[in-house]
Amino acid sequence: MVQPVFLTQDSVAKNLEGGKLPFEKFIDLIRFDFELNYYMLLINDSYPFKNASEFKKQFIAADDKQAVIDSYNLMRKINLIGTTS
Repeated sequence: MVQPVFLTQDSVAKNLEGGKLPFEKFIDLIRFDFELNYYMLLINDSYPFKNASEFKKQFIAADDKQAVIDSYNLMRKINLIGTTS
């Protein structure tokens, strides 16, 4: 089972506003978890010479997560709006 890295009790608690998690922040946290797992699976399945564990470390630490994704030059990309490239 995949455990969330971004949508955790700690991150929710840190981002509460007026006792509630803003919807936009909730979506960001879900998206980051989804992208992290999607790209790790993609790297493991399709890019044997790239390191998914290193990608995970960089992705978690990065303020600009898209820059980390772009730096791996992955052929298939997905965005949550439903398009792939």
